[in-house]
Amino acid sequence: MPWSIGLLLATLPGKQHRLELLMAEALLCHSGTQTLNLGTGVPMDQIIAGVDRMGMSTVALSFSASYPRGPIRSHLVELCDRLPRGVAVWIGAWRSAGVTRQEPARDARQPDNREQFEMNDPLLEVQRMEEESTTVGEKLERTHSRAMATMSFSLRWQSENARHTDCLVANKLNLWRDILPPEMEPDLMNKPVSHVASHAFAAGDLLTTYREQDCLRVPRRAFNRNLRKCYIEPRAGRFYPKGFIGGVRGIFPEDLTPFRVAEVAEDGLTVDLNHPLARHALDLEARILDIWAGRDEHGGACHDVAEMVTENSPGMQARWRGQETDFFSDIPFARLDPSPDASFYEKPRMVHHLDATALSQIEGLYRRLLPKGARILDLMSSWTSHLGADLAPARVTGLGMNAQELDANPLLSERLVHDLNLDPRLPVPDQAFDAAICTVSVEYLTKPAEIFAEVCRVLRPGGRFVVTFSDRWFPPKVIKVWQDVHEFERVGLVLEYFLRDGGFTNLGTWSIRGLPRPDDDKYADRMAHSDPVYAVWGERAS
Repeated sequence: MPWSIGLLLATLPGKQHRLELLMAEALLCHSGTQTLNLGTGVPMDQIIAGVDRMGMSTVALSFSASYPRGPIRSHLVELCDRLPRGVAVWIGAWRSAGVTRQEPARDARQPDNREQFEMNDPLLEVQRMEEESTTVGEKLERTHSRAMATMSFSLRWQSENARHTDCLVANKLNLWRDILPPEMEPDLMNKPVSHVASHAFAAGDLLTTYREQDCLRVPRRAFNRNLRKCYIEPRAGRFYPKGFIGGVRGIFPEDLTPFRVAEVAEDGLTVDLNHPLARHALDLEARILDIWAGRDEHGGACHDVAEMVTENSPGMQARWRGQETDFFSDIPFARLDPSPDASFYEKPRMVHHLDATALSQIEGLYRRLLPKGARILDLMSSWTSHLGADLAPARVTGLGMNAQELDANPLLSERLVHDLNLDPRLPVPDQAFDAAICTVSVEYLTKPAEIFAEVCRVLRPGGRFVVTFSDRWFPPKVIKVWQDVHEFERVGLVLEYFLRDGGFTNLGTWSIRGLPRPDDDKYADRMAHSDPVYAVWGERAS
């Protein structure tokens, strides 16, 4: 018998996290309201059918911060037009007023004591920068359920070819309202600054479980190549906004949530709608960086930490089921300015291309990954090498495009002016270096495969090559594919450079986002966060 009064809960396609629905269902059931929870990613037709068959009086939808805001209005207009007259629509949306959270019961059990995931490389910890703290309110010694906090979250996982660590700094976490993973919350309460909690999540525990039915075959025509101003051909392993397959599974053309084109064949495409981390076991570490007293609450946004650390979108850097990602079709190394690089770099640029916080992270990364007293090649060098004095290198050879910039670098023992895009051969003997670095410059290489092979040649066996980059570049000289792909796909692109000739092993990647931008930075009034930093490294095989 259909319910005469009831509430249907769901999220539309593109919204996969179900915690909000479960919380709402629990509160509504406690109050005696009959509910029907259809779950996440429900096509509009199924919502309409559920209302018709069950006689529901209200539809409640959830839209989180990760959901693209553009199509929400069109979705709601369509839903209201199609629902029977008299059916109400409730919305739980990002930054909606009145969102509250019941204070969780204290879990008296001991935290999970499983062996922590360890990397062969030193743990890449986030540096605490008190001088850049944006906190307000009285400082506290320990966390509690009414406190505010800044925490860093490090997500560690393993793909077929590399180990990965993706870090996110969450400033202004509200420990009363925001949702910590329940497996970790007890070990993060009543704890001081610098306390670390970690948990090993099996595949599907932190994220929605991988669903084979969300990896499907579609006809080639289902991919709208003309959705944007320029024609876009789907390539195997690459990510695109779901709007490119609008109409499939009820997806709207405005949907910006990424999906993967897994395979391209003459008779169709295989598309994977799952989160790229859904198949992976994930080790999550939380570090408390700052604690202060919260203010009285009158509603506000509720953030799910599991959603925060996995959205936008770690996991894209890994291959799909071990298959090489096709970054190399569609003239990938074309540039807006194809003229010789010598004229572009003729004038010295004695400026930093990233903010001081990001550069500090790069220097710290090199400190952890490079051996002390090493012979180091600084590839595409300039007036600074971002190598800390405590590394005490035996020799640093700088190879760059501008002699004045190289002369201004006090760390260099040897200076080589050389255009790698004109001649990718390195003018140095075999096995001349213990390590090599390339700082915020890999995006300008037009012959990366040849250059990475040359770096492998000049490293001793076991020597490490570390490549760092961000989301800023010179538009005239950046390669086309760098601009075409998602920021985490760029990590995958550089991984493909390392994998192309099989000369490197023990590959790793690292990223950090969300650190506060320095107050004295020239962009501080427009950008709250420091420039993100991404890194990829490998060691020369024996």
